[in-house]
Amino acid sequence: MGQGREIIGREREVSRCAAMLREEVPAVLVLGETGVGKSALVASVREELAGFAETFEIHGSPSLQRVPYGVLAPFLGGLPTEHAGSRISVLRAFWRRVEELRSASDSRLVLVIDDAHSIDPLTAEVIAELVGAGWAQALVTSPDGTLLPPPLMQLWIDGGAERIDLQPFSQDEAELFLEAVLGSRVLPSSARRLWRESQGNPMLLRCLIEEALNTGVLIERKGTWLLASEPERRGDGLVGLVRDQLQRLSAEERDALMLVAVAQPAALGLIEGSFGAEVVRGLVAKRLILPPDGPDGALRLRHGVYGEAIFQLIPLSRSLRLQQLAADHRARQVATADGLLCAVSWALGCGLALEETTFLRAARLAARLGENSLALR
Repeated sequence: MGQGREIIGREREVSRCAAMLREEVPAVLVLGETGVGKSALVASVREELAGFAETFEIHGSPSLQRVPYGVLAPFLGGLPTEHAGSRISVLRAFWRRVEELRSASDSRLVLVIDDAHSIDPLTAEVIAELVGAGWAQALVTSPDGTLLPPPLMQLWIDGGAERIDLQPFSQDEAELFLEAVLGSRVLPSSARRLWRESQGNPMLLRCLIEEALNTGVLIERKGTWLLASEPERRGDGLVGLVRDQLQRLSAEERDALMLVAVAQPAALGLIEGSFGAEVVRGLVAKRLILPPDGPDGALRLRHGVYGEAIFQLIPLSRSLRLQQLAADHRARQVATADGLLCAVSWALGCGLALEETTFLRAARLAARLGENSLALR
């Protein structure tokens, strides 16, 4: 397999971002769903700025989000314990450490804050103050601007930040990505199917490629790659990717996302009633589920293939609880086509009982839609 990277198709955004920082824009916000290529773009921008600016990375972490100055700990080794709660002391200690680490050159300083939505508010204040004072520039990534800590969001509101929104690949961009990764032409129908399954998300697209190669589903014939069949179940790559996403969520968000996967299209009232409106808003902002749709506010996973992986990850004890929550909803769910297939797929995976007529309806529908593996099950 070729050495394609997620940055394929992002050359324009890399150039634009680097140009903004060269032009002394105080901060650049790079926004987009998980896997859309934010980290790859940032890595390329750092390469573009080599020799012009010095960059220092700060990584947001859900586990440190409630710890004051938690992500700054590597820079605060010499700070006395009694001063650890003082913003001024932290600011001075952080800046002193950065100056020690910098090379002797007079190049600019760019703070790279990856997953900025997962840094604590006090750290965000320190960064915003440094940027506002002109001591440093910032390159910030987050799934959505609404998730940023208020001090960083204020930079945007005050006009001190520019914004780049990374969108999923179009079908043409996805085909170019596939050809770059695989090293040769891809059958258009196979490229279209992979694009549709990944919805243009570069990380998910790469994961599907690797999974299809590992299972022998994606094969090369006379210099052209094609999908020979459908995967029987999702492999370790996709399951691992989804597991990583789940670990970044709170317990309530994980349960809510799993329930959406089980019940989709899940009624907004079902999810909000079980976990609260704030949890739903958070999952939408993190771009894991689509905004409520239709008169009943139906909720769906942003990426359908995530649901297949989630089914493999739900522990038995939790699946029983989700089954109880979804029981009343399931009777209404099977009245819709996509709801019918989702409900039956879930039931088959968990060994839940459904009426034979429901299975027959689902098999006929799956066959009509070309979902042959599900129809045979």
